[in-house]
Amino acid sequence: MIYTTPDVRFARLPDWPWAPRLTVVHAGPPGPLRMAHHEAGPEDGSTVVLLHGDCAWSFGFRHVIPRLAAAGLRVLAVDLPGFGRSDKPLDPSAYSYAQMLAWLAEWFDRQGLVHTTLVAQGWGGILGLRLVATWPERFARVVVVNAFLPHRRQRLSDGLQRWRAFLQQARTFDVAAAVNQLTSRGIGGAAAEAYKAPFPLERHKVGPRRLPFLLPERADDPEFDLLDAAWQRLERFDRPLLVLNGDADPLMLPYAGELKARIRGAAGQPHAILARAGHMVQEDAPDELAAHLLAFMGLLDTCPAGP
Repeated sequence: MIYTTPDVRFARLPDWPWAPRLTVVHAGPPGPLRMAHHEAGPEDGSTVVLLHGDCAWSFGFRHVIPRLAAAGLRVLAVDLPGFGRSDKPLDPSAYSYAQMLAWLAEWFDRQGLVHTTLVAQGWGGILGLRLVATWPERFARVVVVNAFLPHRRQRLSDGLQRWRAFLQQARTFDVAAAVNQLTSRGIGGAAAEAYKAPFPLERHKVGPRRLPFLLPERADDPEFDLLDAAWQRLERFDRPLLVLNGDADPLMLPYAGELKARIRGAAGQPHAILARAGHMVQEDAPDELAAHLLAFMGLLDTCPAGP
């Protein structure tokens, strides 16, 4: 069964004037579902795709999108299946790493995107880096925000293990409280309601509950063979790749050094750690995030200073 959140749940969201644009994707056994994205900026501008992580949706980029659009960029902020304005499979077995990747790849292909700048946060990066490894020629540059790509020799961070343990034990899951916990500066009540909007009932939260458990763990999991092959291709990616992290991110900050060291295009880039920013950098430091993106794309004269 696939659930579509009623439009009325998204009425009068703060700082969110964008209506969803819907693309039907067919990959996978749940059947056709609608993926939503939100578009801003001139249609002939250079394209930037924004991918959110767990518990979030495109709303989290609400203070970043106008800055990028004002600089002449065409911005596409995507809602992953199970999140935001996209449809939500209600069967937990419908969610897998491979299935999420297939949905996203079909959406990307349907847009006909080339020479794209990808900005991927959290799980958006775990998925997005696989797309870069598969289609390196389609990406002009990549920005990885509090994200990583798993491999067989890697262990889950303590923060990720604690997060998964919490989700296993929690009978009810307050998505807005989770977002607040994953920030350093906190979110207000109106924003909290916007994060709750996609999920009227507990049974609609399958996506946020399942996403952290899609990472393979057993060394003999065949998904690791695909990930190791993706790493081999990603290491050769020679277009600019920027790594940004929040200094208070407990989940993915431990992985930042590996991306910088192993990927060819990351060499010599102005990587930065943003002060007083947690896992949800787009909430904690939207102005700093936008400034780093614009400087990386050559649309600001100077790059913001970082440690």
